[in-house]
Amino acid sequence: MASGSLERCHFSTLYRFLSRAIWEPDALSKKLVLLLVEMIDSKEIEISVDDTLCHRTGARFFGAGMHHDGASSSRGGINGPSPCFAFGHNWVVMAIKLPLPWGERRAIAIPVLFRLYRSKKLCPEEKYSKRTELAREMLELMRATVPRQKRLILAGDSEYACQTLLKDLPSGIDFVGPIHKRAALHGPVKKYRGKGRPRKKGAREASPEERFGRKGGKWKRAKVWIYGRTVTLEFKVFTTHWTKALGDRPIKLILTRDPSGRLADRAYFTTDLRASVRTTLERMAGRWLIEVSFRDLKQLFGMGDAQNGWGRGIGPREKTPGADPLGTKGEHAIRRTAPLAGFVYAIVVITYIKMDRADSDVAEARKAAPWHTSKSTPSVVNMLAALRRDLLARRLSPHPEDRSARAKILRLLPWDLMAAA
Repeated sequence: MASGSLERCHFSTLYRFLSRAIWEPDALSKKLVLLLVEMIDSKEIEISVDDTLCHRTGARFFGAGMHHDGASSSRGGINGPSPCFAFGHNWVVMAIKLPLPWGERRAIAIPVLFRLYRSKKLCPEEKYSKRTELAREMLELMRATVPRQKRLILAGDSEYACQTLLKDLPSGIDFVGPIHKRAALHGPVKKYRGKGRPRKKGAREASPEERFGRKGGKWKRAKVWIYGRTVTLEFKVFTTHWTKALGDRPIKLILTRDPSGRLADRAYFTTDLRASVRTTLERMAGRWLIEVSFRDLKQLFGMGDAQNGWGRGIGPREKTPGADPLGTKGEHAIRRTAPLAGFVYAIVVITYIKMDRADSDVAEARKAAPWHTSKSTPSVVNMLAALRRDLLARRLSPHPEDRSARAKILRLLPWDLMAAA
């Protein structure tokens, strides 16, 4: 649409492309994954998984329901935690961490795989899958797509640090995430002596909460780059087994403490026993990049503003009793629109990286907003504005007599206008 290629077609062509055309989002996802892997020099590919809610209004949208709204909920206050729920589509997303060339520690999360989660109440029993089951499905697809010589490092929050996702992990995959402070930990299983039933668990060991309460043991210190700055943390490291989630696979348990006492004690674990504490914590902090991508997808690429996928003309008599009363009307459009927004997001970032114009665009942005004295790298807003300017330039007259007017138009176009187009 931005390039003007759809001007000769009716606007409904795009709607039909999403609802009736023969194409699968996973096929595009595989191509995108391979393209991103080629851009990453490391033998380790860091990926993350999380879910996000796209608000919708109306009773005729396929797959929509009431879901927990983490952005509107609060953890504390006068009346304690206040969870909020909202109506819409809940998407489970897997993203690849792509290092950016204009900063040693700069990176961005590129969403590559999408799955629509449907609540158990509004989904037929044979079609229902938990969010963690959808995440496991995407993880196996990712492992089958990425070359075997590349190792996958998956980061997830507490919801995805569970046995559904982690049990019998495929080879070449490691996980890093938080662990519950009361998790049941065990030692290694002793060698079977040939008497009775072989043990499935080793001796019970102290939980993370009990280890925090122990007075013995010295806390070590390390400087870690997390969330855009270097911080000093105290830590303790243990090798143990979380049998319920990972079976007999050992894990590295890391307990962290803020020396200033402002932040609460936290416990993390990883299946990569060779990784250092600094590397593990930085991988865990890198999970936040997917949250930034969710914000950009909704605010800049319209992921939550789609106006398709609703069942038109469905009356009370056409609804069926039980779960899934609207059938499959609008299903194709719903399952394709959000992934398409993610693909456009990826194309914008990849194209901008290959254009190699970050320095000039940052200079232009600082000139337009001189109060941003600390701005040194382009944001997704700058990337989108630069590509829109280039698309607009190609639509202007290429006639030699119009070159001066063409250059003047592009020079006078404000960056903020292009970003908000």
